[in-house]
Amino acid sequence: MTKNQRRTEPFPLEKILTVSASDYLTTSPNAPSSYNMVGVHFEGPLSSHVNDPKKDNTIKGMFALEVPSEAEVVVDYVPSTLVYVSYGKAGSIYGSASGTALIPIPKK
Repeated sequence: MTKNQRRTEPFPLEKILTVSASDYLTTSPNAPSSYNMVGVHFEGPLSSHVNDPKKDNTIKGMFALEVPSEAEVVVDYVPSTLVYVSYGKAGSIYGSASGTALIPIPKK
């Protein structure tokens, strides 16, 4: 994915894990050197899809749209606390999350 490109379908939530990369790799048949590690970060409003019941506007759901499509799994996932920003009678809920995508290196 390029810097300004967003996924149209979210990365599977069950593959966004809080375990460390080393813990995950102990269960993988692949060597740690067979992966590229890419940092993933989401920061922004969570209410952008509030009128679309098919969209997940939770921190994890919005984060899932930022994960590279080649990723096998995301490890070290950490969501932030939610912040409500008020604008008079209106407001928005903001959040952030980060993690590390493990991307298999293509075999030659």
